[in-house]
Amino acid sequence: MKKILLSFFLFTSLSFYAQVANLTNCAGTKIFNLTQNYSLLVGNLNPTQTTVTYHLTAADALSGANTISNPTNFTITATPANGVTSQTIYARINNLGNITTNYFNLIVNSTIIPTAIIKQIDCINNGSVTVTAIGGTAPYTYSKNGSSFTPNNVFDNLLPGSYSFDVKDTLGCLNVFNMVITINQLPPLVITAASTSVNCSGNADGSITVITAGGTLPYKYSLNNGPSQASTVFTGLKAGTHIITVTDSSNCLATATATITEPLALTATTVSSNQSVIVTASGGVSPYSYSVDNGQVFQVNNTFNNLIPGNYVVTTRDNNGCITQNPIVVNTPSPLINGQPKLTIEFKAGQTLADLVVEGQNIKWYLNQNPLAGKTNKTSQVPLPLTTVIMDGTTYYASQTINGIESVQRLAVTVKSSTLGIDELTFKNFSYYPNPVKNVISISNDSIIDELIFISVKGKTILTQKPNSLSAEIDLSNFSAGIYFLKVTSDGVKKTVKIIKN
Repeated sequence: MKKILLSFFLFTSLSFYAQVANLTNCAGTKIFNLTQNYSLLVGNLNPTQTTVTYHLTAADALSGANTISNPTNFTITATPANGVTSQTIYARINNLGNITTNYFNLIVNSTIIPTAIIKQIDCINNGSVTVTAIGGTAPYTYSKNGSSFTPNNVFDNLLPGSYSFDVKDTLGCLNVFNMVITINQLPPLVITAASTSVNCSGNADGSITVITAGGTLPYKYSLNNGPSQASTVFTGLKAGTHIITVTDSSNCLATATATITEPLALTATTVSSNQSVIVTASGGVSPYSYSVDNGQVFQVNNTFNNLIPGNYVVTTRDNNGCITQNPIVVNTPSPLINGQPKLTIEFKAGQTLADLVVEGQNIKWYLNQNPLAGKTNKTSQVPLPLTTVIMDGTTYYASQTINGIESVQRLAVTVKSSTLGIDELTFKNFSYYPNPVKNVISISNDSIIDELIFISVKGKTILTQKPNSLSAEIDLSNFSAGIYFLKVTSDGVKKTVKIIKN
């Protein structure tokens, strides 16, 4: 398209009049019609009396030489500078022999080159294109897909697709090459998450790794609506279901869930018997291993034999390295006499507990095998002094202590009454009841009962009575609960029995 810009100037009285309007063509159009400026050159002269010729130099215009032969189809021959081609034309005006000259410029504008700033679609906004241009003659107008030209150079709210844009300058010149812009469809953002389980129940050592495809790089990752990070891995996680959110550079979001599991809590039970410990494990991740030396040495066998009596901590470890610990006491075995845990021995009158030779360590003597049904009975649990005189028909119980652990089971030693020189005939029908006794105990014998003496386990005389009869009733209601010895004298013969006071 060719357009002409006309500028008007007054003639002067000089040889040359002031320049008249330039003739301007769009880029690529080098052919001009020089006669378009005829009216401006003639001015108010009578056109029927005036002729105009066109020349390439001022001298030719003054002399009338080298007239351009075809002024309506003149091709500019100048060399372009900075994209613009310009050439001056000189006019010779002859009005009834009066000669004047003037000039004007031929201009071929530079090519209009449009450029665009493209903002692709994101997950918040549609695409937009901002068009700018250089070349031609500003100001410009703009068109999208052949629509009407408008001064607005910003085209927004563009959906995915291809768009063509044109620029027109003030002369109506268009850009030579059509500009086509593509607004891309967003690639879908797809994520998957892989989790690593917690090693031990209750720990926080699980992890999640996120794998992302599509969308627009770079990505940002967040866990459970927490802060974003560039790393695809989340560590130090507890068991449970976690939500992963990925945001790409187009503000698109994708979410996924990942579940971190944990094994059942590792537990163990222990049983101690005969200097052996058996461990039973459950939960965690099998196989298991076991230790009784604070985790220094582990074994796969769950039984420990021939343990020295003492306090132990059994450590159970599963295949993930999780541990649980159980304190346990390996009890001391009861002491022995001649390798026997229970026996009857004959002793002479006046002998004491010190005369009993027992195989064991730190021997203590009692009047009971075990504590009484879990109740505290201080008297029954007080060790007997070794000076205790052995009483006829009484069973004594010995414990041993190793590494501070006193044996639960006790050696039972029963004293045979005949070894103490007691005449059984004197007490053939001797009786005492009730035993255990709460208040009054009744005592009877075929022979006269001369004397009754109640003695504590520590050998202290508590009560003495002389019935001088075949029977007697003794009120023990004021006695403390515990074990006592009743020493009975009849016809000069003595007999000792054990009484339990409730």
